[in-house]
Amino acid sequence: PLETLTRAARRDRPHFIALSITLVSNVEIARATVAALRAALPREAGVKILVGGRALLMAPSLAESIGADLALTDCESALAWARSLGVSP
Repeated sequence: PLETLTRAARRDRPHFIALSITLVSNVEIARATVAALRAALPREAGVKILVGGRALLMAPSLAESIGADLALTDCESALAWARSLGVSP
Protein backbone atom coordinates (compact mmCIF):
# COMPACT_ATOMS: atom_id res chain seq x y z
CA PRO A 1 0.00 0.00 0.00
CA LEU A 2 1.03 3.56 -0.71
CA GLU A 3 1.01 4.55 2.97
CA THR A 4 3.47 1.75 3.76
CA LEU A 5 5.78 2.84 0.95
CA THR A 6 5.81 6.51 1.96
CA ARG A 7 6.32 5.60 5.63
CA ALA A 8 9.28 3.37 4.73
CA ALA A 9 10.75 6.08 2.49
CA ARG A 10 10.54 8.67 5.29
CA ARG A 11 12.04 6.23 7.78
CA ASP A 12 14.82 4.79 5.61
CA ARG A 13 15.73 7.88 3.52
CA PRO A 14 16.98 5.90 0.50
CA HIS A 15 19.24 7.44 -2.14
CA PHE A 16 16.69 6.47 -4.76
CA ILE A 17 13.42 4.61 -5.25
CA ALA A 18 12.82 2.51 -8.36
CA LEU A 19 9.31 1.66 -9.53
CA SER A 20 8.46 -0.88 -12.20
CA ILE A 21 5.27 -0.30 -14.16
CA THR A 22 4.16 -3.48 -15.88
CA LEU A 23 0.83 -2.45 -17.39
CA VAL A 24 -0.11 0.80 -19.12
CA SER A 25 -3.27 0.74 -17.00
CA ASN A 26 -1.03 1.19 -13.92
CA VAL A 27 0.45 4.51 -15.08
CA GLU A 28 -2.12 6.52 -13.09
CA ILE A 29 -1.17 4.59 -9.95
CA ALA A 30 2.50 5.28 -10.69
CA ARG A 31 1.74 9.03 -11.01
CA ALA A 32 -0.05 8.99 -7.67
CA THR A 33 2.80 7.03 -6.10
CA VAL A 34 5.44 9.47 -7.34
CA ALA A 35 3.34 12.43 -6.15
CA ALA A 36 2.87 10.84 -2.72
CA LEU A 37 6.59 10.15 -2.41
CA ARG A 38 7.41 13.74 -3.39
CA ALA A 39 4.98 15.02 -0.76
CA ALA A 40 6.32 12.67 1.92
CA LEU A 41 10.01 13.33 1.38
CA PRO A 42 11.65 16.71 1.91
CA ARG A 43 13.26 18.06 -1.27
CA GLU A 44 16.57 18.48 0.56
CA ALA A 45 16.67 14.71 1.14
CA GLY A 46 17.57 14.41 -2.55
CA VAL A 47 15.81 11.07 -3.05
CA LYS A 48 15.67 10.31 -6.77
CA ILE A 49 12.72 8.44 -8.25
CA LEU A 50 13.36 6.09 -11.16
CA VAL A 51 10.68 4.38 -13.23
CA GLY A 52 10.81 1.61 -15.78
CA GLY A 53 8.99 -1.51 -16.83
CA ARG A 54 7.07 -3.02 -19.69
CA ALA A 55 4.43 -0.26 -19.75
CA LEU A 56 7.08 2.31 -20.59
CA LEU A 57 8.54 0.07 -23.27
CA MET A 58 5.09 -0.15 -24.85
CA ALA A 59 4.33 3.58 -24.49
CA PRO A 60 7.58 5.55 -23.91
CA SER A 61 5.78 8.90 -24.13
CA LEU A 62 4.12 8.15 -20.77
CA ALA A 63 7.42 8.31 -18.89
CA GLU A 64 7.58 12.09 -18.70
CA SER A 65 4.01 12.41 -17.43
CA ILE A 66 4.70 10.24 -14.37
CA GLY A 67 6.89 12.87 -12.70
CA ALA A 68 9.90 10.69 -11.92
CA ASP A 69 13.46 11.95 -12.13
CA LEU A 70 14.46 9.31 -14.65
CA ALA A 71 12.91 6.60 -16.81
CA LEU A 72 15.05 3.72 -18.01
CA THR A 73 14.18 0.80 -20.25
CA ASP A 74 16.13 -2.05 -18.68
CA CYS A 75 17.64 -3.33 -15.44
CA GLU A 76 21.21 -3.02 -16.65
CA SER A 77 20.74 0.70 -17.30
CA ALA A 78 19.14 1.14 -13.89
CA LEU A 79 22.05 -0.62 -12.19
CA ALA A 80 24.60 1.47 -14.09
CA TRP A 81 22.72 4.63 -13.10
CA ALA A 82 22.58 3.56 -9.44
CA ARG A 83 26.29 2.78 -9.42
CA SER A 84 27.03 6.20 -10.93
CA LEU A 85 25.54 7.69 -7.74
CA GLY A 86 28.21 5.95 -5.74
CA VAL A 87 25.73 3.88 -3.75
CA SER A 88 24.90 0.19 -3.76
CA PRO A 89 21.49 -0.67 -5.24
